[in-house]
Amino acid sequence: MKERVKKQAQESLIYLRKRLPTAFPVRLAPITPKKGHDPSGAKFSGRNYILILREDLTELEVQDCIIHEYAHFRVWGLLQAQTYEHDGHWGIEFARVYTEMNEPR
Repeated sequence: MKERVKKQAQESLIYLRKRLPTAFPVRLAPITPKKGHDPSGAKFSGRNYILILREDLTELEVQDCIIHEYAHFRVWGLLQAQTYEHDGHWGIEFARVYTEMNEPR
């Protein structure tokens, strides 16, 4: 991941944590993609939410991934359960995160 894109991702997470807190801290984990495999996603380590981002993503793709996965983190905290469903709870949180990320700062 280009250093500029990584820095922007970290700044976005700091901003989101201030505006839309999560139940656990969020950590950024850049990963080199393997051929035919998309490792971007989210997981819970027991103490932190981990945002996994492929290192070859563009700036726009990184922002899309952050919004998508951050919505999962918010749902996991609200429901106190780790679900990857894209249901109404996730949709509402996705809209909140999307709106927050696209508001003038």
